[in-house]
This record gives sequence, C-alpha cells and structure tokens, in this order.
Amino acid sequence: MTTTHDTDVLVVGAGFAGITAARELRRQGHQVLVLEARDRIGGRTWTDTRFGRDLDMGGTWVHWVQPHVWAELTRYGLDVVASPPAIHGYWITGGQRRSGTAEDLLAVIDRGMTGSTARALEHFPLPYQPLRGGDRLTEIDDLTIRAKLEQLDLTPEEFDAAEGMWATNFNGPTEHGGYTQALRWVALTGGSWQLNFEACATYEIAGGTRRLAEAMAADSGAEIRTGARVASVHQDDTGATASLEDGSQLTAAAVVVTLPLNVLGSITFEPQLSPGKRRAAQRGQTSRGVKVWALLRGEHEPSWPPHPAPDRSPCARSNTSTTTRPSWSPSDRTTAHSTATTPPPSRTRCSGGCRTPKSSTSPATTGSPTTSPAKPGPCSAPANSPAPTPNCNAPKAACSSPVPTTPTAGQDSSTAPSKAACAPAAKSTSC
Repeated sequence: MTTTHDTDVLVVGAGFAGITAARELRRQGHQVLVLEARDRIGGRTWTDTRFGRDLDMGGTWVHWVQPHVWAELTRYGLDVVASPPAIHGYWITGGQRRSGTAEDLLAVIDRGMTGSTARALEHFPLPYQPLRGGDRLTEIDDLTIRAKLEQLDLTPEEFDAAEGMWATNFNGPTEHGGYTQALRWVALTGGSWQLNFEACATYEIAGGTRRLAEAMAADSGAEIRTGARVASVHQDDTGATASLEDGSQLTAAAVVVTLPLNVLGSITFEPQLSPGKRRAAQRGQTSRGVKVWALLRGEHEPSWPPHPAPDRSPCARSNTSTTTRPSWSPSDRTTAHSTATTPPPSRTRCSGGCRTPKSSTSPATTGSPTTSPAKPGPCSAPANSPAPTPNCNAPKAACSSPVPTTPTAGQDSSTAPSKAACAPAAKSTSC
C-alpha cells in the first residue's frame, strides 16, 4: 500500500490491543509502525524486576473464560500457574473488624452478590455484544451497583460485605460503579459470580505477563518505537498525520489508536472523535487503584476468600485463590506483599495484582484499513501516559504475604508453595 507516506498504518499504543492490531495488519501485508509513549511495551501490564524477582506491577490474572487471551496463550505455548489459596477471611461491618475462614466470608457476601447479578444473562445474553440487550438496558443504565444493593433485603453485614466486594471489582466507589457493567462482567462467566471471582484472580502467566506481550510483538514483525508520545492526529482525504510531542510528524494511510479510556483525551483529533467517545474520555473510568509491592517479615497464612464458593458453579474447576506472587529472601525470610489501594472514598485492599478487565472501549480509529484487536487480558498503566505508574483497572481483593519457600530448580517464585497474611482493609470487606 506504500505511497508517499512514512508507513501504511500507524498504531498508537503498544499495549495488548496495539500489539494485536499491529500483528494482524502485518499479516495482511501492511507496513506498520507502533508508537509507544513509555520505554516498554505491554501497556497496563508490566512485569518488572523488584526485590530480586520478576513481579507483575500491573495486570496479572488470566483464565480460560477469556477466549481472546486464552487463544493467545495457546498460540504461543505459554503456561499458567495458580496462586496460593486463601485460608482466612477478614471484613469490616459497623466499624468492627470481623474474621473467619475464607468460606465464612464467601457466605457473608453470597446473598448480595447473587441478588445483584441475578439478571446478568437476561440483560446480556451475548455479553461480547453488549448492546444486543436493546431497550432493556435503558431501564437500568443509570443505576449504580450501590443503588442496586440498596434494593436488596440484606442485613447490614451482608450489605457492607457485598459493597466491599463490588468496590474491589470496580476499584472505586460503588456509587460510581455502573450496575450494567457489573451484570456484563458476570454474564461473561455464564451468569456465575463465583466463576467470575475465580477468573479474576486465580491464574497468572508463568514468567509474568511480559512473556505474552513479547511473544506477540516478536510475531508481529512490526517496528515499535518507544518513548514516542503522540500529541495529535489529523486525518484528511490524503491520509493521516500523527504529530509527536518532540515536534516530529509521521504520515500513514491510516492510524489505529488503542489508548485506554483515561488517556484517550490526551490526544487532539482532527476531525474530532464522536460525541460519545469524547464524553467517555472526559468522564474516564471509575477505577483509581494503585498497586504496591511491600516486603513483610515472618510466616503468615493466606487471607481473603478462595475463589470457589461452597455452592459454586460446576463449570469452574479450580479450588484456589490468588493473592500475591511471592518473592523471598532465604537469609532473612522476608516476603513480598502486593497491595492495591484506592484513595478515599474507595476501599483499601491487598492483592496480588489487578483483575482482567471485563469491558473496554473500542479503539478510536482514523482512516482505513482498521482491525478489531482482541481484548487485552490484564490491566494497569495507560499505554500513552508519560510516567510508568501502574494503574490497575480493577484488582481483585486478596491480601497475602507468601511464606518464603525455596523453589525447586527452574521454578520461579510464582510456582513455589506459599502462605500469606493480610492486614485489615481501610473500609469494608476486602480483607
């Protein structure tokens, strides 16, 4: 397709959506240049070396109910490992901390979770085509998940526990979390909130999410420029021009923009994006989490509930829950503890990483050809933002600090047996 342009297609963002777009366009014979603002690929996933270990600083967990992600793992022959199961559960209600087994906590949240998701498949019979719900969605589109919980006949403890669970899922205040979003998440796992819970925080990629991003990028054969922050995109009848912050410009027959919603507004588009996309970019996402790894000393048992509930759906098979990827020091028995926190009025909670997003904004595209990238599995910092600060979209609650256990030869810390502990959450149910 090459004419007088610098390349056939410019792809803005080297997260999973951008890498997927580049790979598929290359397979169609197009010349592709990927522009990434950060100094790395992977977007909202980020495997980095800390405490002498490879740790996922962003998105972490994957599951076979995520068809696009699982297909990519299968294609590149990547394995997954299960995180350690939780033993203890902690939650806060009426200003008091409660504790029990992980199963006890699951029992407390069950009525609220079941009641708030009972109509998931009714409203989203085809969750990968969410708008097929039609007029039924209009009836509930302005309802928040907190408002839905308030409609249920829950005890104060059940309400607090279920609200804390949803605050964890949204990684933000429940009064800002959309009820339709909650229903779609659960519809994606066959209407089972228990299976949804398992899918969000049980299995991680052996060796970190970096392995999948690197495999896809290498397979694409596309040129990827890091440190290339796009400031504006202009389109006319002759093609498209991307202007970078350093003053340089690149031209192409088409531009595919794969930025996360919270970063989409950082680029000026001419002509403008649709009103709906502009409004969404202005409002941004509810999630406001930050993922933190900390070192704890001593041996502790895992806390927060395991994913399968006592009466869980028979279609999910694992009986484990995840909380952290361990890092250990045999000399001082120090362990790595990952904590995802949200500023008030969100909940503070501990987790081993962030959930896989259940929904995403379609990439903004300019010109043609275009592609529909597979939904990225994990979540973290925006692909086109200037600083590499992790921004987990919605981490699952799971507090833990693994017991330092010496891995066998060839076994990294994520596969070593471990135990963990959890500090109480700042507010409501997560830990």
